[in-house]
Amino acid sequence: MTDQQAWASLDLHKGTKRGELKNKFCKFQHYRLVFQELAKSLEEFKDVKELLIVISDVIQAHHDAYEKAHILHRDISAGNIMINQNGRGLLIDWDLSKAINTHDDGTHQPERTGTWQFIAYNQGGKHEPEYPILIHSKDDDLESFFHVLYWIALRCCGHGMTIDELRAILEHNYDLAVPMGDKPVVPEGRKVLQNSRTIPNARFKSPAIDAFLEQFHNIVSQRYILQEKHKNLLISWKDEILKANPEGLANDEIVLELEAPDKGK
Repeated sequence: MTDQQAWASLDLHKGTKRGELKNKFCKFQHYRLVFQELAKSLEEFKDVKELLIVISDVIQAHHDAYEKAHILHRDISAGNIMINQNGRGLLIDWDLSKAINTHDDGTHQPERTGTWQFIAYNQGGKHEPEYPILIHSKDDDLESFFHVLYWIALRCCGHGMTIDELRAILEHNYDLAVPMGDKPVVPEGRKVLQNSRTIPNARFKSPAIDAFLEQFHNIVSQRYILQEKHKNLLISWKDEILKANPEGLANDEIVLELEAPDKGK
C-alpha cells in the first residue's frame, strides 16, 4: 500500500485513531521464504516414533543454528515444527529469531517473545517490577520444546487422564492468561517443571514417550532447582552478614551474588 492509498483509507474512515503519529507511517519490509519441502503439521505425526524423531531433529537444528550461526529462534511452538515427506523434523518461522551476541552481559529486555502456550515461565510468568524480564536465552527455547512435546502428547497420545483432568491441565498450564498490570502473564501451572511428578501423573501408555518426557523434564527443570550447595551458601552468607551487622538489616538490603558456574577454571 502506498502512502497515498493509506491516506485515502484513513480519509474514508473518519473515526480512525492516529494517536500522536498523525503524519507518520511505519515502514515494513516484506519477506517470503520459499521451500521445496512439502510438509505436514506436527499434530499429524503417524506414530510415537515419528513424533520423537521430529522433536529430536528440530532440537538439533536449533542447537546448530545457535552454536554455528549464533542465531536464537525465540518462537518455539507446535505450529513452527513441521514433518517432511521422509518423516523428519523441520523448524520453521524464524521471524522472531535474533543474532546472539556472544558477549551478552545478561541485561534485560522490554518485551517477551514467543507463542503464548509455549513461552518459558521465566519469560512469560509473573515478574516483580525490580526484576524485569531477562534476555531470551537458549534455555528458554529448550523449555519451550518441552512444553510443545508435553502439550502434543497430552492431546494426541494415549494416557491415563480423564477428560476433566486433561481439560484442566491444558487450561491452567497453557491457555490461561492471568491479568497482571498492563499485560497478562502465563499461569502458575506453567511451572510444571518444578513438579517431579508431572510426567508420572500423566500415565502415558507409550513407554517411549514416557521415558523421553521424563528425561527431558529432568534436564530442563534444572534451571529452576536451587542446588543444595547454593542453599547452604545462601544460609551461611546471610548468617555472616547478620553477625557483622548486629543492628540487623532489612531483607531488601541484603543482595545475594552467587558466583557463576565454573568457567573453565
